[in-house]
Amino acid sequence: MPKPSKSKPDAPYPAPVEDCGALTLASIAKLLEENREALTLDFKETFAKLEHKLDRIHDTVAAHTVTIGELEKNATQQDSRLATLETNCVKLSDSNTKLLAKVSDLESRYRRHHIRVVGLPESIETQQQPIVFYSKMLTEVFGHILDSPPECEWAHRIPSAKPQPGQRPRSVIIRLHKYLVKEKIIREARAKRGQLKFQSHPISVYEDYPPEIVAQRKEYREVMSELYKRGLRPTLLFPAKLFNKLKEGGNCIGIWKLTEDFSSCSKLRCKAQHYILQHFEEVLHVPEEFLELFLEQLEADMGTCDLVTWTRVAIFMTCDLT
Repeated sequence: MPKPSKSKPDAPYPAPVEDCGALTLASIAKLLEENREALTLDFKETFAKLEHKLDRIHDTVAAHTVTIGELEKNATQQDSRLATLETNCVKLSDSNTKLLAKVSDLESRYRRHHIRVVGLPESIETQQQPIVFYSKMLTEVFGHILDSPPECEWAHRIPSAKPQPGQRPRSVIIRLHKYLVKEKIIREARAKRGQLKFQSHPISVYEDYPPEIVAQRKEYREVMSELYKRGLRPTLLFPAKLFNKLKEGGNCIGIWKLTEDFSSCSKLRCKAQHYILQHFEEVLHVPEEFLELFLEQLEADMGTCDLVTWTRVAIFMTCDLT
């Protein structure tokens, strides 16, 4: 019987026995023990590698935990700083708005004695001192309302490039010594708008407002033009408040409809709306105006009215139709 081959020392498992019939219980037990030891060694090596990898992962997670904690701390600090900055920014914005309003008010008060003359040709005043020439000009144009020639403190063209021949001349700014004289000139210029002339040159005289006030008043130019076309007499109060006295139902409805497309006229629209609700008797005397207001539009734009109001509407409409 041939002898079984010996296993190599570096082999992880014992070599199989060629003659299985010659195996004894002792050899089988020995083989099982050798396999158990080999498996145990293999498991230990594998677990050692896994433990090493888990240790590295644990160290990485710990480092990330520290980093995330620092980031969260920094984020909390940044949030606190941002909240403080936002609060300070709101305060600075409010202060800036108030300061701008004060500066605009101071500039407006400084310009209360100023008038702006538009339409005078360039270099028309070269032969005399400007204050003397413009005093004579105002006397000639407004002498019928002035007791004496107005006293001018200074006068000059607006600081811009001199226009070329054929272009529109620059405006003239005149500072009058007496405020009441300036008010008389402005009122007369408004009353005779489009009729003032000096040496056959048509001129216009206006208040000299700061640029901010001019921009605010410019927003009402379109709606005021429409109100004038409707035969109304609107007034633009300083700095930029549109005022129109509501006298008739037709005027009221026309104003309410006109101001629908102008966001700057919300107060005037509310005023006209209130007048319509409170003076249905006068409003219904203008049926061609009132019938243009459909029930859905009236309810949507003017709010839900009470039963008494709608009853009054129905009664007056019935009376007008009959």
